[in-house]
Amino acid sequence: MKGKMLKLNAMDWFLIVAVVVFCVVENWNNPEPNAIAIITFITGVISVMLAAKGHILNFAFGALNSILFAYVSYKSSFFGQVALNFAFFLPLQFVGFYMWRKHIPTKGTGIIETRRLSNRVRLIGLVGMAAAIAIFFVILKAIDGRSPSLDSASTVFSVVAMIIALMRYNEQWWLWVEVNIITVLLWITSLEARTEFSVAMIGMRALYLINSVYGLINWHRLSRN
Repeated sequence: MKGKMLKLNAMDWFLIVAVVVFCVVENWNNPEPNAIAIITFITGVISVMLAAKGHILNFAFGALNSILFAYVSYKSSFFGQVALNFAFFLPLQFVGFYMWRKHIPTKGTGIIETRRLSNRVRLIGLVGMAAAIAIFFVILKAIDGRSPSLDSASTVFSVVAMIIALMRYNEQWWLWVEVNIITVLLWITSLEARTEFSVAMIGMRALYLINSVYGLINWHRLSRN
């Protein structure tokens, strides 16, 4: 595939360098580097980097990352994240690829057309998300999940963000910013409990957060165009 939008910009190079530096530093004194954590980290960053560009190939890397992230979440007892990634994100990677491929105006670029939600839909969405977070919190509390308040908020925001991402709305990025802030805090609680994948997931989500701000800016530009 070719097209000028696939060329690496300053943000792309920052993410690439950050991934390399983080992986080297994290495993410098580790005789047995955690391969699963490293691959999860790399596939996740590539996926969100392509998504911020509005490029359809983000779903290919997103599918692999969903499987790996579900696994590391299970090992860390974040059951909301397990359900979110394996039962929701994974199948929707294939749905997203199918839906986006019909909205690529310039052949060969892989870059989609984007759009915006109305104020009425935004208000309805906020009310619905608040109710869903409260319900999911009760469920996670009942099954003794770690940090049910953060886990429920992250899960609900992620579900809504993914749905409107499939529909090509740029408001998804406001939600991804919130999701990534919450998820960083979530994995910090795991770090305090000394779980296996904590540091790698904190690093990955911190880069997601930076990329989501870039995605918000870039998709705003794309929707105006």
